[in-house]
Amino acid sequence: MASHLTTQHVVLAERPELRPTLLKAAFFFIRSGQPRSAHSLTASLRDVWADELGPDHPDTLSCMQYFGHATADVGDIVGALTFVKDTFARRRRILGDDHPDTLHAANDLAATTSRLGKHAEAHQMYEDTLRRRRNILGDNHPDTLQTAHGLAMTLHDLREGDEAHRMVGDTLRRQRNTLGDNHPNTLQTAHGLAITLHSLRRHSEAAELAEDVRNRQRRTLGDDHPDTVDATESLAAIGTAMGKRFAAQRLLANQRKQAKRRPNRKKQRP
Repeated sequence: MASHLTTQHVVLAERPELRPTLLKAAFFFIRSGQPRSAHSLTASLRDVWADELGPDHPDTLSCMQYFGHATADVGDIVGALTFVKDTFARRRRILGDDHPDTLHAANDLAATTSRLGKHAEAHQMYEDTLRRRRNILGDNHPDTLQTAHGLAMTLHDLREGDEAHRMVGDTLRRQRNTLGDNHPNTLQTAHGLAITLHSLRRHSEAAELAEDVRNRQRRTLGDDHPDTVDATESLAAIGTAMGKRFAAQRLLANQRKQAKRRPNRKKQRP
């Protein structure tokens, strides 16, 4: 259904009854590692909906949010920042600082800022968003835990390893309890914990966890999903640090071979 939607999305965008389905398709493309499909779809929807509904309509703003995600995921993080900032500003003005949609946009802005290497600035954004989400949604809500993971990894980027390790470990325990061991968000956080352990030179623990994450992601997301590829690269880096350079090289070579055997795969890396 999603692949059919992208063939005529300009025409489909003009049908109000299909707006929820089109937004679900965009979300699916993003979560399943198909950023180019998400970018193509949301770029068309954005122009039509902004004209027909106005730039402040909830559906237009949701489309803009996904467009910002997709723009960053295809590699244009600087370009994405403009759209992410605009979405946040509009939602803040219309809905207020503490509305869940505003906080989604705030989390996106923190994540995009971090991806640009502005970790101190992102840290402040994540802290504010986490405080608000905890107050409104509670400590164990998936959205709260998403922000906690982002803050933990920003602490890692700021070389605050011990605090990052404490926070990512707590977030992982909560996600396992609320989402389950194999949920994509849980696996992203587990990967983050492996990275943090690696930075603390706890290589054996990091390797064991990274291998478990990679195996689970291969089963649930597929070999070509960006999260699986990232976990494979992390596992190889940890192996290299442990003196297992040839095993790490074989791991990366196998990853490349699997990718070449799927020339028409939908899951694309930026």
